[in-house]
Amino acid sequence: MEMISRSRYSIEKIGIFDLNEYEKRGDFSHQVLIDEIIAQGDRIGYKSNVKAPMTEWNMCYESDEFRKLAQVVVRHGVVPYLGAYYNNLEDIKRHTYIVSDMWGAEYRGNGDDWTQPHDHRASYCSFSYYLQTPEGCPPLVFGDMRTEIQPKEGMLVCFKGDYMHEVPKAKHEGSRIMIAGNTAIANPENAMIDMLRSKGFEVNAPVSNS
Repeated sequence: MEMISRSRYSIEKIGIFDLNEYEKRGDFSHQVLIDEIIAQGDRIGYKSNVKAPMTEWNMCYESDEFRKLAQVVVRHGVVPYLGAYYNNLEDIKRHTYIVSDMWGAEYRGNGDDWTQPHDHRASYCSFSYYLQTPEGCPPLVFGDMRTEIQPKEGMLVCFKGDYMHEVPKAKHEGSRIMIAGNTAIANPENAMIDMLRSKGFEVNAPVSNS
């Protein structure tokens, strides 16, 4: 894990993780995820902040492979990021986290695909995961923090939902293919957990101390 800290009015942190080892051991498949994103094509019609081909918002319960990735993202990204952000991992691990939405996007390197500046204000923790990153593809830009992150295959970036971010236009060979999503914290005693699971949302069990 790498933590990038920047100060605007307070200390803000971005977490960077390498999930390649989990893909290599078969927890999820980059190729299956890429194939699903390409097969979906553009389902949103450029009506979101993403001005590039984008899947449905709810891939976390439409796709088994997205669900597999969501489990790894929460356990090996979101929980350690929040633990480092608040300097209290044990307290973070007492909570239950849900991946509330999750989608894929393809930036085709045509100089036209981009994502406008925005935030995910309702999200407890947001993330971006990179499946395919050709040379010269655009970075993930956090303008307010004056930080650019050049994506690599297998890289997971975790950040608080209210961080403004964007993806600029760029020309490159091949497609930059990624997955983004949002998480929320939930009370494991709450009956809403069962309802969310019944509708296909990825809801992790509380992370043990082991």
